Amino acid sequence: MESQDDSSPESTIVTTKKTKTPSRMAELQKFLTDKWKIKELIATGGFGSVYKAYDNYKGKFVAIKVERKNSQNLICSEIGWEAHIINKLKGCPYIPTVFYTKVSKECSFMVMELLGPSLSMIRKNGHQFSPGVVAMIGKQCLYAVQALHQAGFVHRDIKPANFAVGLGDKIRTIHLIDYGMCKRYRDKDGNLLSNRGEVGFRGTVRYASCKAHLSMDLGRGDDLISFFYMLYELMDNHLPWWQESDVNYIFHMKLTYRLETMAAKLGSQMKTLAKHVSSLDFSSEPNYELILQQLTNMMTENSVTEDTPFGWEAWLASKG
Repeated sequence: MESQDDSSPESTIVTTKKTKTPSRMAELQKFLTDKWKIKELIATGGFGSVYKAYDNYKGKFVAIKVERKNSQNLICSEIGWEAHIINKLKGCPYIPTVFYTKVSKECSFMVMELLGPSLSMIRKNGHQFSPGVVAMIGKQCLYAVQALHQAGFVHRDIKPANFAVGLGDKIRTIHLIDYGMCKRYRDKDGNLLSNRGEVGFRGTVRYASCKAHLSMDLGRGDDLISFFYMLYELMDNHLPWWQESDVNYIFHMKLTYRLETMAAKLGSQMKTLAKHVSSLDFSSEPNYELILQQLTNMMTENSVTEDTPFGWEAWLASKG
């Protein structure tokens, strides 16, 4: 359940390089009957595979995430866990829609709306963002993270690769994806769960909080520290440790480059944001309104409005 770097497939529902594996596709097609027609493989990884498919009943393309077969009890199914969390977030425009889920010993899969590229993929295609546009991106990402937190979960792997833009009329909407590493921080009655102490590393090294490096139980503040690192990278193009591969050295650099120190060159709003998220402990309630206000102020200061182009709209439209 850990991700050591940011080189894994971009997401479970993001369109990537087209690859075909006929035998696997034919095997999966048996379980899908005639309702969904598999078209191509989108991504594959430790979780399983994601396919682009055509929904013959709805008359549109969808994404189908298929879990690798294992001997674990079905209650441990990652597909089932992801679907459970996403269904808790119904109604939030920054969360992808799940149309159908099936968990079985033979084949577990989830049918979801098909999304476009992740923020990470957009950057890799040469797109750079002004501070004001990064703030506009950040607001949508924060709305999604806040919704997840309010539902009683922490994500534990916030990074550009786990935010994907929509397609068609959702091309300006950013979606939080990949919920397999999520955990509850509240019980079903809304009570805070106890800090479990040392539990093992969770997340992606580049964006992980110092507590994650120490293998500690993660809370909402850790998601927001990863969120800060993500915004910093989008604004400054690279994090200070982007060329490093040694996990311990990256941890040492994070201890040296405190968030407020990093934020100093990005303006007063980012410094205020950094100061707040740095102050949060495991049980702290984040001040989302404070963070949103800083992002809004940054947009205003840079003459960016909610109608300002992100920069990827024309690129995606040209790709069809």
